[in-house]
Amino acid sequence: MSSKNFVILAPHHEGHEHVRVCFSIVANVLKYGIVSAGHTCEIMETMGTEPVPPPLKELLTDKTVIVFSPFIYSLEGVDCRIIVYNTESLGLELWRKEGGNWARDPRVEQVWDYCYNNIILWAEESSRCAKPHVLVPIGYSPENQFPIAQHRKMFDIVFYGSHVGFERREKILKDIQADPGVFTGYKSDCLDPGFYASHYPELNLHHLDDVHRHWLRHGQYEGRICCGENNSLKNLWVGSFRNLGQKLDYIGASKIVLIVHTYPCDQPIDYFRMIELIKNKCFFIMEKPQESETSLYTRYKDYVVFADYDNIATTCLEYLNKSQAERDAIATRLYDYWKREEDMGIPVKAALA
Repeated sequence: MSSKNFVILAPHHEGHEHVRVCFSIVANVLKYGIVSAGHTCEIMETMGTEPVPPPLKELLTDKTVIVFSPFIYSLEGVDCRIIVYNTESLGLELWRKEGGNWARDPRVEQVWDYCYNNIILWAEESSRCAKPHVLVPIGYSPENQFPIAQHRKMFDIVFYGSHVGFERREKILKDIQADPGVFTGYKSDCLDPGFYASHYPELNLHHLDDVHRHWLRHGQYEGRICCGENNSLKNLWVGSFRNLGQKLDYIGASKIVLIVHTYPCDQPIDYFRMIELIKNKCFFIMEKPQESETSLYTRYKDYVVFADYDNIATTCLEYLNKSQAERDAIATRLYDYWKREEDMGIPVKAALA
């Protein structure tokens, strides 16, 4: 197989928008996979869905460009070959329609995907989506762009993904907060007033008991810690990360990072959140994926902690009752497996063969 030249178009993440940072991480993993497969590759940034500016348009001409599905329209008017890396659920009508639009673009040569369910849905629409649709799950690469320092745990659970307006996540949040409920009797050791006072100097003037009450009353950063005197799980954090720094800090300070799927029609292996956590040896619990992901679930089930939707709260309690050393050991074992078995060059090489 002869060497080819590729460009990956990644959305710029000015202001450290954490969603776009996920695209940046995946772009770098894909680049590593492409280079490992014997090709050349560079990453160029786009500002979003708007058409790329003339200087970038000229640079992309006659290239093979890999673009994430939400940003394919930034390549409007560019004379290039396209591989779409689909990041969206084709189970949702909007993205199913968009998939049909990609297929009609004569520049699109392949669609890559991380989700088996999307592959199945694409096959059902093969009459109008005739372009090859290939499973290219996101694997290991040695680079870690955004290291997460593991430090003193401020949170029992960090809820990774906004819950506002998402019924499935809101229900899990209510299950966790229920009083009495699953966490009745659990005694968190996160609320250490001395720790808070040392990290947040404005509280140093207070007596330690006052600091303790302050965090119970106001929570951390805009009151986003969900806690209360009647709920023994006092350090659960939910919300949208304000910036990259906050995300890295909070994940590193959590005992458990919790990943719950957004839609009932779309419950894949959540690579976009998972790989960042694996790279940094962060312990996480993920909702068990849908049936179409069985082969991937089987591959990871001895390393990733999966939880059935109805048992998420009890699974969290089970692992909160383990020591930090035990949780760290699980995260390290997963990282070692990932590094050994999931090199990104393998699926990329197969897709480009």
